Amino acid sequence: MKYIMIALLAIGFLAVGRAHSQMACSPLDDIAAALMAPKYGESPVFEGTDTTGTKAFIIFANPKTGTWSVVGIPTPGVGCLSFAGKGFKLPREFKSPAKPPAGKAT
Repeated sequence: MKYIMIALLAIGFLAVGRAHSQMACSPLDDIAAALMAPKYGESPVFEGTDTTGTKAFIIFANPKTGTWSVVGIPTPGVGCLSFAGKGFKLPREFKSPAKPPAGKAT
């Protein structure tokens, strides 16, 4: 689960940087309302923060239709639709790698 969270945070930080420089942005509440409206029916499933604790991105998804969206937040109250697609599903659980025998370097 730790690795999933790290991957999601990495995607979010990339999304915010890309969104801020190349994407059209709108008030965050407007973007959230559009994604949560019946057309997409997505709900927030994950929020990531930066090192200062400021919200950096939100992932919205609809498990029934499989649609998902990543909204980067370059500044508080502003959202940028960075990525969207189909095929949302919760990832399988990853098992921790086996520990090497004592005294053996990896």
